[in-house]
Formats: sequence, C-alpha cells, structure tokens
Amino acid sequence: MNVLIVDDDAGKVKRVVECLRAGGVELSSINECRSAYAARELMSKSSYDLLVLDVVLPERMDSEPKADVGVKLLAEIRGRSKYCVPDHIVGLTAYADVHANAEAEFLGLGWLLLRYDPSREDWARALRNMAQQIIWARESVRSAKGVYSSDLAVVCALEDPELESVLSLPWNWDKWRENGDATVYYRGSIGGGERVVFAAASARMGLPSAAVLAMKMICAFQPRYIVDVGIAASFVGRANFGDVLAADLSWDYGSGKYARVEGAGAFLQGPNQYQLNADLRGRIGELAREDSLLQEVYKRWRGDRPETQLRIVVGPMASGAAVVADEARAKEISLQHGKLLGIDMEAYAVFDAAAESPMPRPAAFSLKGVTDFADSKKDDRFRQYAAYTSAECLRLLAERYLG
Repeated sequence: MNVLIVDDDAGKVKRVVECLRAGGVELSSINECRSAYAARELMSKSSYDLLVLDVVLPERMDSEPKADVGVKLLAEIRGRSKYCVPDHIVGLTAYADVHANAEAEFLGLGWLLLRYDPSREDWARALRNMAQQIIWARESVRSAKGVYSSDLAVVCALEDPELESVLSLPWNWDKWRENGDATVYYRGSIGGGERVVFAAASARMGLPSAAVLAMKMICAFQPRYIVDVGIAASFVGRANFGDVLAADLSWDYGSGKYARVEGAGAFLQGPNQYQLNADLRGRIGELAREDSLLQEVYKRWRGDRPETQLRIVVGPMASGAAVVADEARAKEISLQHGKLLGIDMEAYAVFDAAAESPMPRPAAFSLKGVTDFADSKKDDRFRQYAAYTSAECLRLLAERYLG
C-alpha cells in the first residue's frame, strides 16, 4: 500500500504517520511532501493508494499557505490525465472555518475531510481505520479464487541489461512496493492503462532466486501470465545472435542422479519437463511469422547488432544452475534433447513456480535473446542487443496477442 502525505506542518505529519503505522502501513510505503507543487510532481510519476492532504497549503515552499490551495490541487489532478489520481483521498485541516467551507465539496466527490485536533482521537481513529480497510480490501481481492488481479508478471535475472530493457518499454512504469517485501517492483500498463503488468529482477542469477521471485509475484499480483525475459545461450546452427528463443519444453538439465554404471561414473538424467501452454504456443508462433514487425525491431537498434535478421525460434530449452562457457559441457547438455535450442539459468524455475502456485495459476512462458553459444568465445558484444530483442518481442506479444 503506497501513501502520499501532503502537509507543511512537521508535527502533524508525524502524527499522521503514527496513525498509518498503527493501521498496518509499512513506513517504507509512506511518502511525504510539503507543497502543492511537489505533490503534482510526485503524482505525475507515481500512483498512490491513499492521499492524505492538508487543505491549507503553500503552492511552493517559498510561498505562504492558503486555504484554497489543497482544493485547487484536487481539482487539477482530477481534470488532467497526466496525473495518477489516488484511489482514496482524505483531507485534513486544523481550521474550523476551512473545514466548514470545504467539507461539502469533499463529500460530494466521495472523499473524507477530517478536522485535525492533536488533543482528540476521533480523526486519528478514522484515518487508522481507513488504512486498515484499504489493506483488507486489497488482500480480499487477491485471495479470491479463480480471479486474476493483473495481466502479466515479468521476471528478469539481472537489473542490467534485462530489467532495464523491459523498463524501456512504453508501459508507463512506476516503482511499486509490497508491505514487508524488500524487492523493488515496477508497475506498468499495457494498452492505455487497460491491462496491468508488474516487473522485477531477482536478487541473483539462477534457478532458486528466479523461483522465489516468480512465486512472490504470483502470490502478490495474481497475474494471468508470467514470463521469464532476458538472455540465454544457444547452439551454432540452431539460432543466431539476438534471436529470441521461446521455450515450448523446459527442464532442469542438472536434475538426475550420479551413479556407477559398469564400473564408471555416469550421470543418469531424470528431468521433470514442463510444456508450453498450447494457446501461448500458437500466439508466439503467429508473432514469429510477422517478419515485418521483427525487422522493425531489428532496425531500431542503434548499437552493435549481428548481420542476421531477427527471428523468434520456438523449441526445447534447458535450465541449470551455472553459466556454461565450455563446448564439451554444452555438447553434453545438448544430448538431453536432439532439438535443444538453448540453455539458460531461470526459465524452468518460472515454469515450476507457475505450476506449483496457488489458484489462480498463471500461464508461464519464456522469451530469451541469444547472447552467446555456450563456448569459450563468450563476450558481451551482443548482450545489450539480446536483452533488447527479448523485451521488444514481449512488447509485441503482449500488445497484439495477449489482450
């Protein structure tokens, strides 16, 4: 739950924060500013569940507080699309005449105006109860079985370049905090605000961290789809640099048993495999045939890029716990499936989290840009390009095929 307090009285702000904390709001979710100008700046960039607004405010910090500034601020943010209107608004004023003059206007808009008095508890109780009610309502929606609360969750292994590429998509991103969770999430919108998307990066690379993040996002945001986006390795002849690999079969290539077979050590593989949802496979296949769209993505990139045109390639992918930069090890892994497209460190974890999550379960998929061929020639020349192509293919898929 995100809260914005707009008030130029430090003592009053302190009391308001105490009330919100008592209502269950995390301190890290509470933001504050001291003028109408600062409030506009914040609400043009971020969305808030609750706005606590002093009615008598200065327009800027170098001006005197006036009785009409708070009301004018509300009228402005309601009337202009550049601002994110908070879901709930509570006005506060210590002045009886201001309360009497503005109360009807607040109530007429469905908002509450409280008379602040540091010696009384009625206003504090009302504010505390409102905070509790907002939190309970959000938790109630999330716990409803079979109802999705958002449209898409994006899991990235790295802040740079994977998450940065996703946040470069034109989806109106804002930072988002979950109570008690140290992860920094980003909330965006697809299709003019009609569909909600969340994105975040794992604490570190690898299957365990990806599984933890995926499950946290599923439980917190209840997305219809969850996707692993970023970079991966492929094999020469099966994909080119920057091509986007879509896993239609995913498993952990390290799952199995080390044993003695005919006197020699051997690895007996025993993977659990997840198959891509048939509907998603069809939609990704449709996008893969949109050559003109993919070439537009290719041409827009201004950094290093390969000479080969961009493709989306659908096929089996295996995930594991370590970076592979050895031809012999890569060949050994490739023998697990005759048509193996690539290897990465996260996709299987996202498929596994989706399959084992509580209802409503999301459909999982993976889109990974090829950055190397799992050999000793690994370098970072096309790393940024591969992260870019995976994010751009996600954009095309989400905007055109996942509506």
